[in-house]
Amino acid sequence: MSYIMEAADKQTADCGKKEIYRLLIADDEFWVRDELSDMLEWERYGISFLTPAEDGEDAWEKVESEKPDILITDVNMPFINGVELVRRVKKNYPDTVVIMLSGYNDFEYVKESLLAGAMDYIMKPISKMQMIQVMTKALERINEQISIRRDKEVEHSRFLKAASSLNDREYSALVTNEKIHRNDGFLRPSTFAGMKIPEGGFATILVKIHGLASFAEMFNYDMSLLSYTIKQRIEECSELNILMVYNNIYSTSEYVIIVNEKREVLKEKAYYLLLSLKEFTGKIISIGLSDISFSESDLYTSYKSAKNSLLMREFSDGSVVNASWDVLNDLPKEEEISNEMRRGLEEVLRNRPQDLKDYLMDQIGLGHIKEQKITIKRVQTILRMVALTLLANVRSASDTENIGPEDMVNALVHASENMEYEELMSELELIIDNCVEGVSVSEEPVAGSGKKTVQEVAQYIEDHFFEPLSLSLLSEKYHMESTYLSRLFRRETGMTIMNSIAFRRIERAKELMGEKNSSLTDISFRVGYDDYNYFNRVFRKFEGCSPRDYKDRLGVK
Repeated sequence: MSYIMEAADKQTADCGKKEIYRLLIADDEFWVRDELSDMLEWERYGISFLTPAEDGEDAWEKVESEKPDILITDVNMPFINGVELVRRVKKNYPDTVVIMLSGYNDFEYVKESLLAGAMDYIMKPISKMQMIQVMTKALERINEQISIRRDKEVEHSRFLKAASSLNDREYSALVTNEKIHRNDGFLRPSTFAGMKIPEGGFATILVKIHGLASFAEMFNYDMSLLSYTIKQRIEECSELNILMVYNNIYSTSEYVIIVNEKREVLKEKAYYLLLSLKEFTGKIISIGLSDISFSESDLYTSYKSAKNSLLMREFSDGSVVNASWDVLNDLPKEEEISNEMRRGLEEVLRNRPQDLKDYLMDQIGLGHIKEQKITIKRVQTILRMVALTLLANVRSASDTENIGPEDMVNALVHASENMEYEELMSELELIIDNCVEGVSVSEEPVAGSGKKTVQEVAQYIEDHFFEPLSLSLLSEKYHMESTYLSRLFRRETGMTIMNSIAFRRIERAKELMGEKNSSLTDISFRVGYDDYNYFNRVFRKFEGCSPRDYKDRLGVK
């Protein structure tokens, strides 16, 4: 009996749980059916012994309703004989393993049964050992069939992912002014000229999935599989007449959909898509809609219109659909914001720098962004003015060797666009810390408990750098006030927490670039960046060259 157990275990090892295989016996003699049902402890071996069939017609009905994995059938039965039953089963359910059972030692029966598709032929009466041997053989055959099917599925999946990635890479040229690097040269957006625009024109639906990195964990951070799966979900939205859908490889949380829809129904259908994606991902979804365009030359401007409408959404935890023709530019003049903020910030920096954080959080309102219901675009403008004003007052730049003032501002803008409030606050804390201390770190030694905490934080960054990390997340995890943790970490390691995270990500990216067939956009995503352009900027600051130039120097294709 161990043979059956081994075969069953081998069959189910890959899927991590015990499979149940359905066995159907068909024989018109009651004593045969009764004897076979008690011959083995079927459930012990993961086999479900179905209610036996009393004749050929009954057997066929049970095959259609129960779909057994193994069928043991008598040759001579009323209504439909065994050979005809085998023919029907193998035609309609080719993976079902069929074993013939008969009391006749007739070569013609054996020949007919095997030609019809039976795996084996056994004579009555059946001994226990015969049953063990034939069931072991049947389970091995099922195992072979599943292995072949899985191999085909893996190969098919690999092909679909490759085609999907190619689609994304080529079409992403539509939304960037940068060249797309390829082995056979460079591809510009003009390659897509000549696209047939249907009557009625087209509109762009831009989908942004916030917090995509945590959802990607379900896909083992396989960007190609993640992208393909989400695009499949989008295409299943039968409400939309989709002309084209692709994942923007330069901002992997963005999915661009070109549709042929009338303006008056576009928003309603976009809401249907939002609900579908929100249910699927469990994430905040932002959708921006462009107006109708009529020329392929408008593909880029249509995307920018949808993108700008996303910037006009409220900085909040809700999912929204914003149409470009609805949103109003409520942004005050930058001149007014700049002058008002600069005067107040400079006064605080001169006279009471210890109150800087409270001033920014309460007076400027950065601590109440969500409650104020202001747009992402307005948040970004405020952050730029605050950051540039503060950084202009930093007396030293010892910590900005790699991540300089411009990069700090870009990090704030990037975090606000993705509505990553925790990361935004972490970047702001870094700037505040630089300003308050003038980046001149006290030489007071770090106490033993503080040193231990810094070591634990450093190890956590080492182990989780590819996940969404922030100063506030780490301070909460290690039960320490964020500003104090930031200063301790920098005093002990010589760099800020955010700089340490970026450094570890870039080091891992360099390792991955040494692998064959490694895509830079995939690498960017795998090390924790969902925006390739942002990854590109950070990489340049650390390495002094672009990711593409670095990889070319490695000579890896």
